[in-house]
Amino acid sequence: MISPPASPERSRAGAAPFATAPVLFLGAAATLVLVLASRSPLFFDEQYFLAAGRLHLAWGYMDQPPLVPALAALSGSWLRVPAAVGGGLTVVLAGAIARELGGGRSAQVLAAAATACSGVLLMSHWLATYSLDPLFWTAIVWLVARRLRTGDDRLLLAAGVVTGLSLNTKFLVPVLWVAILAGAPALLRVRAVWAGLGIAALMTVPTLVWQARHGWPYLEMAAVVRRESEAPLAFAFTGLALFGLVGLVLLAVGIVRGPWWLRIVVVLVPVAIVLAGGRAYYLLEIVPTAIALGAARFTGGRVRWVLAGAGLAATAAGLAVLLPLPGSPGLMAAGEGTMQPAADVVRQQWRGEPVVAQIYPLAAAIDLEGIPAYSGHRGYGYFTPPGDGSDDALWIGVDPMPQSFRDGFTTCTEIPADGLHLQRCTGRTAPWPALLTPVS
Repeated sequence: MISPPASPERSRAGAAPFATAPVLFLGAAATLVLVLASRSPLFFDEQYFLAAGRLHLAWGYMDQPPLVPALAALSGSWLRVPAAVGGGLTVVLAGAIARELGGGRSAQVLAAAATACSGVLLMSHWLATYSLDPLFWTAIVWLVARRLRTGDDRLLLAAGVVTGLSLNTKFLVPVLWVAILAGAPALLRVRAVWAGLGIAALMTVPTLVWQARHGWPYLEMAAVVRRESEAPLAFAFTGLALFGLVGLVLLAVGIVRGPWWLRIVVVLVPVAIVLAGGRAYYLLEIVPTAIALGAARFTGGRVRWVLAGAGLAATAAGLAVLLPLPGSPGLMAAGEGTMQPAADVVRQQWRGEPVVAQIYPLAAAIDLEGIPAYSGHRGYGYFTPPGDGSDDALWIGVDPMPQSFRDGFTTCTEIPADGLHLQRCTGRTAPWPALLTPVS
């Protein structure tokens, strides 16, 4: 149970001054680093988001709500800027949470610095659901923590708006609210909580209508995620690595010494993700909050602070190796641009027929080349199929063509393609929807 919120006047007087200059500097530095690292080729997920938003914009998709594809379409050549700005804002919000929890200037700076040296910075290198959702979750926690300190119910309405944005990014944020209300049950009696959640629900109606009209395919995607979830040991290793060296220490400090309601949040969210079969990187959403929780309670003499600084420096050096900064290829860039060779092969062989790709990353890369591409794989399986006047197809995949697709044409001829399977099929005998049956 939480104590009754203090009056706004007393709370404002009791809170430490915000470490404006150093925290904003860390946020700006994180944003700058991410912008500098944004010039590498697109990751295959980014290509999918861009193709979905630019060529297939809708209120929903099989595998996600609409916000990230829409942002990708609007951002154009500045595709990664929203993620970079979001990463910088998350750093600032971590410092702000530490302040709301009673942390002084040093604690606020520690929270911001440790967040900047965590997996938040790495994942904010790409525009994806997993790069924006940490910002929304951290903002929600800050708004709730500030409301508990000040008693200002308007903050809960703002939290509802942010929740709506999160629900249009990924359908995971209800886990956060269940944990918050479990840790702070007094909020259940506050009307503004329900008003805020009502706002969030209204913001989610369009994408829920899309899901309903298409048979709730997101549930199928959730089953895919459960099947692909890491083994327990790999999940634990990846999840803990997201915190960084100092972040792990602050996680432990926060769980032992932090405010009860937020300790509940930091513990319940990972448990829920594990039980639901989520991916390890879903834990990234709670990393800034856990770091801020520990930073607000981090105490000790000069030796501890020196060790914390050394840990942050070591982690920052590691991030510099991972991110594709100027003059360094960056290990994180290893998976970027991997679909481009396939798109180049298709461009050389294309004669105007529909291109059918085995998997969505191939389809997206080809689509972005201006060549109409189709696939039954995941989100692409719900896009509009080719017209009935198209009786030929160019098929490309990383595996051999399935017999079910071959049977839909009179002839299919193999075309040599290094490391890929490429065939030109003519004389379609089956309807396109049957040939492009959605698969996950």
